[in-house]
Parts: sequence; structure tokens; C-alpha cells
Amino acid sequence: MKGGKNKEQFEKWYTTRMNGDKDYYWLTGFGKIPVGHFYELPLSMQWGVYLEYYDSLDMYIEIYPDSFGKRKDWGEESEVTFILNMNLLEVGRHTSRKEAQQEALKKADEIINERLND
Repeated sequence: MKGGKNKEQFEKWYTTRMNGDKDYYWLTGFGKIPVGHFYELPLSMQWGVYLEYYDSLDMYIEIYPDSFGKRKDWGEESEVTFILNMNLLEVGRHTSRKEAQQEALKKADEIINERLND
């Protein structure tokens, strides 16, 4: 998340949930994860939180492998294409899930910042 109003809104949303009645973003042995430390987590651990945030804004992000494309069969390496959908519209195809996640967050950030600046 680059910044701007979307980042401010996300941090407010995150902190509200972290300080609420539910045990959001709690790691046993570590306690609650403040938003500053959240950004230090690997993307794979941040991903579910971002999906929950964008769901709350009616922005639905899906990333899934292309079942008609190449895939890894036993003993044979092939390329898998990951399709990125946002609100049921395909917005990209990527060679890795991480690449698709990064693109999804970039696009979502742009869209929400535009909405908030209108």
C-alpha cells in the first residue's frame, strides 16, 4: 500500500479491529500486532487482512490458477498462469501468485484513492 487516503483509512480500520472486542491480529506468545509491525510481515501473512479490508469496501479480489493453462504435473515442470479478478473483471494474468497479489494491491490502492479523492 503506497500511501494516501487509502492507507490512512486502512490503518484506521485495522486499529479499530485490533482494539475491538474480538482477538483480531493476535499471535499467541506475541500479542496483538500493531499496524506498524503488520507491514513488516511477509505478504503471504498480510494477504488475508487485506482481503478482509477490501471486502469491507465492496471490492472483491480473487486470484486463482488458470485451469486451462499449463500446470505442474508429476515429474514435469510447466508454467502456471494466475488470473487476477477484481469485482468479477479480469484485470491481469501473472506467472506467480505473489506477483498477482502485488498487482492486486497496487490496483486496489489506486481505485480506493480515486474514490476517496472524489
